[in-house]
Amino acid sequence: RLVRPAGSAVTRRSVVSRFDQAVSMPARDARAHAVVAVKEKWWEKTTPNMKDVNGVQELVDALADAGDSLVIVDFYGPWCGACRAMYPKLLKLMEQFPDVVFLKVNFDENKAMCKTLGVKVLPYFHIYHGAEGRVAAFSCTVTKFQRMRDALENFYTPICSLENNPGLPEFPEIIPHPNEVTRVAGAHLAVAEELLAAAAAVAPAPAAVA
Repeated sequence: RLVRPAGSAVTRRSVVSRFDQAVSMPARDARAHAVVAVKEKWWEKTTPNMKDVNGVQELVDALADAGDSLVIVDFYGPWCGACRAMYPKLLKLMEQFPDVVFLKVNFDENKAMCKTLGVKVLPYFHIYHGAEGRVAAFSCTVTKFQRMRDALENFYTPICSLENNPGLPEFPEIIPHPNEVTRVAGAHLAVAEELLAAAAAVAPAPAAVA
């Protein structure tokens, strides 16, 4: 009969306990790091009608996709204290207006575009409305948030545009979804060529000259 050494069960439990602690510490550290990272990136919080855009082409595409919906473009900087202070109010406002399209432009990643669009202070906002194009441009802080509410009240009216979205006048050479336009044009050309070939196949041969 084997005799268990005194204290062996306690020793094993102590070893297992220390092992579990060693394994769980990295997991706790990872979770803590993830929480800190989420808290630092305040601008990543969003609502279903918010979208990040990067570059002129993405902005033009997003404006075209919005159709007749009211569009707010928020020019912000991750380091901007005024932008961060105002952002929670913008989140709540977009929850109240789910059919408004809210586009976010990171100034640090789009400096050239922002300069061309006249952005000289942050946070800065552009408002676009279908074929009317840009209808407002202004700066706004958390202490003057009523200015944003007033802008929504002024322009939050349904419209049915009979013309296409004008895009960005500052970048007239940029058209919405150029790859799609090229694809559709190519498809139309292919159909036209097929029709011409079919017509040539059934056309009577020219009479011989005597």
